[in-house]
Amino acid sequence: MSMGGTDTDWLDVAGKIALGVGVGALATAGAVVVAKSGVVQSAVARWRRKLDEKRQIDAPPAGTPLLVSLARGGAEHSGIFLGRNRVAELRGDGDLCDVSLSDFVNGFDGDGMNMRSGTRIFAACDDETGLPLASKKIVEAARHFIENVKKVSYNLFCNNCHMFTASCVQGWLNHEQSFWDWMKNGTFTIDRLDEVVAATMNGGRDIAGIGVKRSARSFAYTLTDDKIDRLKKEGKC
Repeated sequence: MSMGGTDTDWLDVAGKIALGVGVGALATAGAVVVAKSGVVQSAVARWRRKLDEKRQIDAPPAGTPLLVSLARGGAEHSGIFLGRNRVAELRGDGDLCDVSLSDFVNGFDGDGMNMRSGTRIFAACDDETGLPLASKKIVEAARHFIENVKKVSYNLFCNNCHMFTASCVQGWLNHEQSFWDWMKNGTFTIDRLDEVVAATMNGGRDIAGIGVKRSARSFAYTLTDDKIDRLKKEGKC
C-alpha cells in the first residue's frame, strides 16, 4: 500500500530519514568529542582560573615554571626559570632556547622583532601559601633539551611550549616520548600543564600563577617601549 505515493517514494523518504538520523548521531558524537577536547577544557579552565595579579613574589628559585600572559589573558606562553635572569623555552620555530627574561616576556625573534604581546611574568606557586614551586631536576631536564635536543617539530596543538614545560617538570629526557604521551590526550593546553605542575610538584594541591616583581635583582626584565606606552595609556604603568 503506497498511501498517496509509490513504494519507491516511501523508500526514498525512509532513506532520507535514516540518513538524517545517522548524521544527527554523528553530529552528537562529534559534539561530545569536542566537548571533551583540550580546546574546550582549556577555555573552561581559563574562565575559572585567573592569573593572580594582586599577590606578588620576589625572584623564584631556579626550576620554577613560568608563564607570560598573552593577548590580555586570552592565552599563555610557558617556560622554565633557569636562574640568573635566564629562561628555557620552546619557540614557535621549534628552537629550544636559553633566553633572557626580557626576551621571554617580549618574544624577540632572530631578527630582533617583538613577537609576543606579554607584559607580565607569573611563577607557579602553591595557591594557599603563595610559595613558588621549584626543583633542580627540572633545570637539569630543561638544559638537557636545550643542549642535546636543540630543535623539535613545533606544532601549536600537539607539540608546543606547554608540552616542553611539562616535559621538564616530569623530568623526561626524550622529547618525542612526551609528544606521543600527550598525543593520547588530544590537544595539549595550559590547563593540562597546570594539572602536571600540581600533581608533580605540589602533591595535587591547587596552584596559582603569581606575578613576579620586575625590580627583583635576580629577576630583572624590561619591556619594549611600545608596551610601556600602551601600559601607560591603560593606567597600568
